[in-house]
Amino acid sequence: MTVLLGDKDRFAAEVGEWDHALRRVDLWAAGQWLTCDDNMAFVKQFRLAVFDGHSAVLARTS
Repeated sequence: MTVLLGDKDRFAAEVGEWDHALRRVDLWAAGQWLTCDDNMAFVKQFRLAVFDGHSAVLARTS
């Protein structure tokens, strides 16, 4: 099952099927597919990277 979060014309993450510990994750921004070369994510590391990026953005805005 594929889940789309957001709007591909603005920003979106499309999460797809599992392949063992990897999961297909496609990112879109301004209508452009950003993950066309490599869209398989090791979920545990991907979650940490997204969390760290989110924390960095919060630190800059406070």
